[in-house]
Formats: sequence, structure tokens, C-alpha cells
Amino acid sequence: MISKTTHYSVDEVAAMCGVGRSTVTYWIRNRGLNATRKGKGYRVSDSDLQAFLPAKGRDLPSGIAASQQDPPVFKPLNPCWQYWQGTENGHRCQACIVLAHRLSPCFIARKSNRLQCQDACPECRHYLDNYRPRFSFIYQLDFPAGVYQDLHFWGANRALEHLFGVDGLDSVGMGLEQVMHSESLSDIITHNRKQQVGEPVAAAFPITFKTIACEKVTATVSIYPLCRDENTFLMVCT
Repeated sequence: MISKTTHYSVDEVAAMCGVGRSTVTYWIRNRGLNATRKGKGYRVSDSDLQAFLPAKGRDLPSGIAASQQDPPVFKPLNPCWQYWQGTENGHRCQACIVLAHRLSPCFIARKSNRLQCQDACPECRHYLDNYRPRFSFIYQLDFPAGVYQDLHFWGANRALEHLFGVDGLDSVGMGLEQVMHSESLSDIITHNRKQQVGEPVAAAFPITFKTIACEKVTATVSIYPLCRDENTFLMVCT
């Protein structure tokens, strides 16, 4: 059974946490509290509050704390054309390159002119319901971090986006080859394969990024396989 997610307005979060509205807005814009736009305001889920507040040394409100006892339960990663079946978006799927080629995740094709989705990935309900909860923890990290599967990013936190020189939209579905030199990409692929078959790997190793502005950035990365989804990895940089 999938747990029901509760979303709160900025005013509701402020009241529960005993802080001002401006403090919650600051958390969202500068401190990594994940939130989604709704109209002119923001909505914050209970699971994001559960991750954010303890990481910043704050107690959870009583109502939120009670629900924290349950382990996270994720929805199945159904293809977008199944998710939208029977809706207005579902009608557009018939002409979409994602359905034609059975692409999963769908956002690897987000720059195709044959993509029929009208929502930007960070605002798409399918993305927010199915993918974002699986890696929302990276937004609580102060160092660069991102999650990728089969060499395409599901998402990156602000620190990693800054390192790459991209914004939040561009990091979704971005291929690792877009931001890594070929030798470093080869090192990543080799590292992933060794982890998948249980061979020993280095805890951290140097790689060279190429930013969108074609600048070279050298960093030390650590890569960890995620247990929920096959071929999915967490990348953290120092």
C-alpha cells in the first residue's frame, strides 16, 4: 500500500515549526528544502520536512514526527504513457517519441522536438510522483550530489548544478557525457560495472568535468549504488 503524501503551504510550515514565513521561504530558496510551485506559492511535502528539519538540527513537529516511523514507500516506476492513460495528457502520448520507442525514463528525450509533454520535467506530476521522492535526500546535502541511471541524471542538487553550470531544468535527463571528459566517463562506467558484480572499487577517485561553458573542473567523486532501482547510482563530489 502506498502512503498518502500530505503537502503544506509556506504559512502552514511556518506555523508548525514556530518560525516566520520568510524563514521557510529562505529554506526553500537557499537551504535545500524541496518544494513545488503551486500558483504563486510553494507546497512542501511531509516527507521533505522529515528529511530537511533533522538535517538542520530542528525537531520535527508532532504530526510529522508520528509519520516518520514508517519506512519510505515509493510508487512503482510505471512508464509515463501508463501513468497518463485515460487523461488529456494520455491522448498526447500517442504521438510522442517516448511511447514510440518505449523510453524510460521519459525525461531522457526531453529535448526532442517529438516530445509531446507540455510540462517542464521539474513541474511534471509524473516526475514529481515517481522519480523525485526517490532522490529527494540529495537536497539536504551541502556538497555536490546527484542521482543517475544508465548514465542519465534523474536530478542534481544546487551545488552540483552550480559545478556543471546548469539550472534545475537542464540537469534532469542530462547525459553524463555532456559534463564529463571521455576518459573520466570511461572511469565512471568501469566503476559502475565493478560495483554491480561485487568487485572492489576505490572509495573515491578523481574525474574531470567539462562545464556547459566548456571549462574544465577537477573533482574527487564517490559513487554508491542505490538499492531500490537497478543501475541507479548516487554521485557525490568533494
